[in-house]
Amino acid sequence: ILGTALGVAIIAAVLSFTSSIGHLFDEPSLYGWNWDVQVGSAFSPELAEDAERIATGPSVEAVALAGQARLTIGGEQVDTLALERVQGDVEPTVVEGRVASAPDEVLLGGRTMRDLDLSVGDEASVTFGDRTARMRVVGRGVLSEFAGGAGLGEGAAMTIEGLRRFVPDTIRNFVLVRARPGADRDALVDGLRLDYADEGVFVPETPSDLADLERVSSLPFVVAGLLG
Repeated sequence: ILGTALGVAIIAAVLSFTSSIGHLFDEPSLYGWNWDVQVGSAFSPELAEDAERIATGPSVEAVALAGQARLTIGGEQVDTLALERVQGDVEPTVVEGRVASAPDEVLLGGRTMRDLDLSVGDEASVTFGDRTARMRVVGRGVLSEFAGGAGLGEGAAMTIEGLRRFVPDTIRNFVLVRARPGADRDALVDGLRLDYADEGVFVPETPSDLADLERVSSLPFVVAGLLG
């Protein structure tokens, strides 16, 4: 009886785990892609005018401009995404607290927050070159692998004005786009790829930290079968 109960409990746990993993892979917002498509990269020029034009598209619900830099936060180098609203709301996925809305606020990835031993409400020392300021941690979130070596749970997000306190010449070389519900997203992506072939157009991609897990996602079923 004990063996049967243990086997059933483990099988139930395995099925619950695999279901959660499947949901994670099916929902890009859970691994930081809280938008449908990204136009531009770290090597692109200023895209402010392009963002305004993209926002007029009939399939587009929301657009934001973004820039990026590697700042030193609490003594650690952290890839930082800075956002500026163009139309609607395009924000990082928030787990706790809220997104940064003022120049002296920052949202941190969960792993980065843990490594820095910080919590929502704490203040962190942020540095770039000879510029240093104190910023309040207002949220814990999930960021996509947008730049540098940032992985799942790593990175920071703030406003463009906040980043320009440290890097005055920050350019907005990313355009983050969310499609309207029911719109043809493939057609939207194809159109953007046609217009911005030189800048690069990117769609949600499973982070490298999850790719290995996806490759062995069938293993729990084997374990459940053996226990059964």
